[in-house]
Amino acid sequence: TSQGTVTPNVVDSMCKFNSAVPLKATPLEGYDFSHWQDGETSVTRTYKVAAKDSTFIAYFKPHRYGVQTLTNGDYMGEVTPPTGTYPFDSTLLIVAKAKDGYAFDKWSDGTEGISRNYTVKALDHDTVFKALFKKAFYWLKVENDGHGTTTPATNTQVEYQSNVKIYATPAVGYTFDHWQDGNTNDTVIYTVAYKDSTYK
Repeated sequence: TSQGTVTPNVVDSMCKFNSAVPLKATPLEGYDFSHWQDGETSVTRTYKVAAKDSTFIAYFKPHRYGVQTLTNGDYMGEVTPPTGTYPFDSTLLIVAKAKDGYAFDKWSDGTEGISRNYTVKALDHDTVFKALFKKAFYWLKVENDGHGTTTPATNTQVEYQSNVKIYATPAVGYTFDHWQDGNTNDTVIYTVAYKDSTYK
């Protein structure tokens, strides 16, 4: 078969009764010998020719090769399928998934796109796929009741977990009272959450 060979190649050949015929199964690259049709698992065997026609079939199976799926920080995201061994010539769909507050950037080899296909190859080392994640950006909307101004300007993109200085400036004739969360300081430090936010 395309997965291996058997020697000697005596397909439809006549062998002398009671003679000893050595048989050997040799897998091709990417495959391992599995068993003979009668369950024998030894790669080599000797057959003593019986008084009847006989057939020997060698079965092979794909060798398993190592594939590592890594990230630049498990707290930022994950990659599926997990690190492990996979059958030769099988196709894996490798997917990067970011966790809250983070976004997929690229793969360590420069490839873009959160998913990619890989057909397992016969290599003497593990194949490595490393997903690189980064902090995500979210919209921060700062509002007021119309009797003053707030900084930064409304609808600003800010990085997850960054600290943003927000301050209120009252209009003439008004004084600052409080923010929506009850804070009475006209200047606050807001730590960006993993979602779009409004602060008033």
